[in-house]
Amino acid sequence: MPVLSYASIIVKPHFLNLLETFYLPLGRKLRPALKSLILALLPGIDEEGGEYFDETFNLLESIRAAVGEDTYFWQCFLLATITSHARRQGALAFLTRKLPKLDNEEALTSALVSPEPGLLLRSFSAGLHDENLLVQRGFLDLLVQSLPLSSPILQK
Repeated sequence: MPVLSYASIIVKPHFLNLLETFYLPLGRKLRPALKSLILALLPGIDEEGGEYFDETFNLLESIRAAVGEDTYFWQCFLLATITSHARRQGALAFLTRKLPKLDNEEALTSALVSPEPGLLLRSFSAGLHDENLLVQRGFLDLLVQSLPLSSPILQK
């Protein structure tokens, strides 16, 4: 569903409205389609100055709240980041705003790393190995800011 990647400016707000009207009320029933839904929305936040950035970002946050389980949302989000290099710019924009600093013992129980901390590390690895230099740089900056080498996630 790459609508946001290729749709005209006229179609994008209707698409976002469609998702908000019909998908968002499904709440926890969105779980089977969550990764695909995330992949569909990430192109809308590729550019932080984009016309529909705020609306798409807020919809993604609303979906996160509607699913009701942060751990599952982050698993799907990180898997989307790992598996789709074309969506990493949008994932980076979301992570830049939403990734907490993971530098203390509480980080080990964070929804980002529970139950599988390997997903977070693999998503950073995928971002650092991306062919786009801006994505690499963005993930490196994010790594330095949010996941220092002394972090318990990396040490344990």
